[in-house]
Amino acid sequence: MGADIRFFVQVNKRYQKEGVYDYYKWTTVPLYTEDYSGKRVLADFGWCGWEVYDVIKEELSPYKEDYQDIKDLAYQAGWINQDEYLAKDEDDDIQIPAYCASFSYIKYLDMYNKYEAVDKLEECPIGFNIWDEVIKKTEMTLELADWDFYHPEDIRIIVLASY
Repeated sequence: MGADIRFFVQVNKRYQKEGVYDYYKWTTVPLYTEDYSGKRVLADFGWCGWEVYDVIKEELSPYKEDYQDIKDLAYQAGWINQDEYLAKDEDDDIQIPAYCASFSYIKYLDMYNKYEAVDKLEECPIGFNIWDEVIKKTEMTLELADWDFYHPEDIRIIVLASY
């Protein structure tokens, strides 16, 4: 059994609360609004394999901001069921490995792999520049959702891994 790695695109979206003040919240880009059960379906993309997971672990930072964010995302994506979602975790251990990076950082990794590292792609265990693919799929996801007007610093990629 291999590792399943899924990438979710989030934007720092502006909301108004009761017309009084603005606030910003990271919102996951939806594929479409609802499925047959009335649940929002999230846009995601990814690859399988331990080699891909090794590249992710090496290049991206573990997500440590708020466990509830990852739990919400995992529930919305169907990675955990309702019982697991509602269960109280006293120690807040993240059950699903999660990683995070801004879209600007992903673009940096892509440029580094293309121009700075000599023969980096040949040494790469997966045989291709994963960051170039992540950029293409992120831009496609944002364009299909009509959210492609956000600044790269207001876009982040959350990566969940299952093994």
